[in-house]
Amino acid sequence: MMIRLLIFFLSTSIVLYSKPDVNKYTSLSKDIKELLESKELDNAHIGISIYSLDNNSNVYTLNAKRNFVPASTVKLLTTSAALHFLGKNFVYNSKLYLDGNIEENGEFRGNLIFRGFGDPTLSLEFYKSESVIFDYWVSILDSLGIKSIKGNIIGDDNYFDDNYYPSGWAWDDMKYSYSAQIGSLSVFNNAVTAKITSADKRNEITNIELVPNTDFIRIVNNVRTGSESGVNEVSFERDAVTNFFEFFGSIPFDPLKKDTVSEEIAIDNPTLFFLNNFSNHLRHFNIRFKGALIDIDDWNETPVYFKISQVFEKQSVVLEDIIEIVNRNSNNFTAEVLLKTIGKENGGEGSFSSGVKLVEKFIKKFHEKDDFNLVDGSGLSRLNFVSPELMTNLLRYIHNSDLKSSIINSLAQPGKPGTLERRMKNSVAQNRVFAKTGSMNGVSNISGYVVSASGDTFVVNLFFNNFTLPQAEINNLQDLIIMRLASFK
Repeated sequence: MMIRLLIFFLSTSIVLYSKPDVNKYTSLSKDIKELLESKELDNAHIGISIYSLDNNSNVYTLNAKRNFVPASTVKLLTTSAALHFLGKNFVYNSKLYLDGNIEENGEFRGNLIFRGFGDPTLSLEFYKSESVIFDYWVSILDSLGIKSIKGNIIGDDNYFDDNYYPSGWAWDDMKYSYSAQIGSLSVFNNAVTAKITSADKRNEITNIELVPNTDFIRIVNNVRTGSESGVNEVSFERDAVTNFFEFFGSIPFDPLKKDTVSEEIAIDNPTLFFLNNFSNHLRHFNIRFKGALIDIDDWNETPVYFKISQVFEKQSVVLEDIIEIVNRNSNNFTAEVLLKTIGKENGGEGSFSSGVKLVEKFIKKFHEKDDFNLVDGSGLSRLNFVSPELMTNLLRYIHNSDLKSSIINSLAQPGKPGTLERRMKNSVAQNRVFAKTGSMNGVSNISGYVVSASGDTFVVNLFFNNFTLPQAEINNLQDLIIMRLASFK
């Protein structure tokens, strides 16, 4: 009996501790290697880490320990750390206070104070129209019988620090919406869409419509309607630390239909932008406003909130829903808000550096080496350095943690709305790929999961930096590798 038990123990030990079948993926590894054999890639910095979760082994690695500019794949680190430190049911809130009295004639004498706590969801990604966002607050005033306001509207944005930009963001990107300023009292991602529409005749000035419609910025329009054979050539400039924009270029003339080009532009001073939008919405309820819009830093008093009346508190959707916008659509603004929030809610400042320290602490859970550098939460900075190996360790950790469903559900998929909508559509990879992309000039990365035709789950990190080929060709190469993984049997 004892001999039989010993034989049984030895046999089960061999099964439990035997080495993984690395030969299982030999042909797969060979195919990937062949796809990368191109002289046009000789000047590129390529890092690859493909790992089998089922076989607990590397399928293919290339420069996996070296650091790369990760671009927006950093958002995987930011959103995972946010879920870890804040919890998937964390919500943001914004509060409205009345510091004054309502007279019998409906005039409010005193100050309105908006206190922002970083809510990034006051945008058209979460609301059907721009008016809905502010109608909540204005309707409260209307229900209190307020017909006019004789006082100031003050914005308290002190939940975050006053540093709008992380380290390493390019100065010439500041005018674009993807580099929007980060504040704790914000709306519409602190950006405006300028829709430039061709005129009825050639050589006439085009029409520019702003969404949301706002008088907070000033537009000088030099864009003309060109010839029928012309192309869209629209550009714009913004004066530093102002909201003065000048548009240049031309749009082709089409006698059958008007052509429209959209430019996403970033505003300066998020707090005053929020207050400006609110004051404009007062008119919708016929509430007159006689006063000034003031950032709390320019006010001579400090509100004592427990002594004044809070009339409204607005909550956001839960964090689990917010990170879908961050990862699937690669929303830089929301990623940076999350980074500052992580720092603020865990005993630190509402700053980029405080948030980065928490993300670094989170990384220690699955990556022991101190061989990376992070400065922001979105990946827009070129001062971020991360290895494919670190990202593989992250995705392995996520797959075995309670973060799994929240993160995977937030990732982009081929053929579905998000950053992979036009990639690998109607291919073998559709419904088998869940990934985060990361792109900027000379950078194209993708990190995520691929489920093969035989049910194997691969962690995939494909990092391409410093290439001179068109980015579309790099994307196509990545897609070929991923489709090969998806078709594996």
